[in-house]
Amino acid sequence: LIVPTFQSALVDLVAMGAHAEEEKDRLFHTFNDWATGVCKRLRGAGYWADFTDPASGLPALGDRFNGVYPDVIGMQALLNYDVIDTGCCKIIMHPRFGTKVYPATMFTTAPMEDLLSAIQAQTPPAGPA
Repeated sequence: LIVPTFQSALVDLVAMGAHAEEEKDRLFHTFNDWATGVCKRLRGAGYWADFTDPASGLPALGDRFNGVYPDVIGMQALLNYDVIDTGCCKIIMHPRFGTKVYPATMFTTAPMEDLLSAIQAQTPPAGPA
């Protein structure tokens, strides 16, 4: 399974500068911690699971080969989302978050039911708003 994920950002990630870079770092660490936990649960159940480093497109947990997975291009192909080409990179246009979004992708051989169970176990319940 290919598992596209999206985190809402506090600032527009098309922007350059310290605020955008700090937000990208914060969202990367949030995704990395969450995806590592989900993958650990799935691997513990005997399935293959990994996720890509959104900055490099390389596997985070497994062997690194010369191929990369471009999250934005993958999400454009899978979900038909619009993309903005900024010249240095491509930015996904999320239908709800616009460009205030951090996309990242996880992969697994687990069946949907086991994937959803691992996600639910790893995701803290939402608190009061």
